[in-house]
Amino acid sequence: YRGRLMRKKEVAVLSAVIFVLLAALLATALSDRIFYATQYLTKGEMVEDKDAGRYELPFYLYKDAWDKLQANVVDLSIQTEGPGPNLAKLSLTLDPKPRYQLDSWRLEFYIQGINQALILTDPQTGEAKAFEYTRTDGEDFVYIDIPRTGTTTGQEMVFDLWLDLAYIPGHIDSGLILTDFYMHENSVFKIYRQAAVQQVLNIGIPVSGS
Repeated sequence: YRGRLMRKKEVAVLSAVIFVLLAALLATALSDRIFYATQYLTKGEMVEDKDAGRYELPFYLYKDAWDKLQANVVDLSIQTEGPGPNLAKLSLTLDPKPRYQLDSWRLEFYIQGINQALILTDPQTGEAKAFEYTRTDGEDFVYIDIPRTGTTTGQEMVFDLWLDLAYIPGHIDSGLILTDFYMHENSVFKIYRQAAVQQVLNIGIPVSGS
């Protein structure tokens, strides 16, 4: 009798453990916010076309045994232009590969006068951003946090901003941007999320509009 009772208890415990594991796997499969580990991306070499005001930076999953970057999973591009006198436009685009989805994005701008110069609403149309974000201003820095991008798998995200050059000293012709972003592969069991943290971007600022 005791042996049968012990076996029943063991079966009940085993069933409970299996149920908890299945529930955890199901929650992971249904959520885009639950991951078990973070895989940090490695940035490649930035390609600059200063005449066109364009910068492109690829990100990779890992380096192989020969120290070569492998598995390009997302690209960051920056387009700068002068849409008008004393006004510069910057378009930042994160473009993930087809199986990957962007989760969040953070941008840090370190340029003298940036807190007064940075405009996030389209100055021509008055159109505001279609996604939620928070802005933190300091004396010579601005932080932009986008906690949820609202994008789908393989969908790029574009962040347009404008600089009123009247607030930026004339001797400054470049700016420093730091960026963080998180993304994941759209699979049933989301073990890893991918992250790029405190990546440095040096970009040229158009000195005048066209």
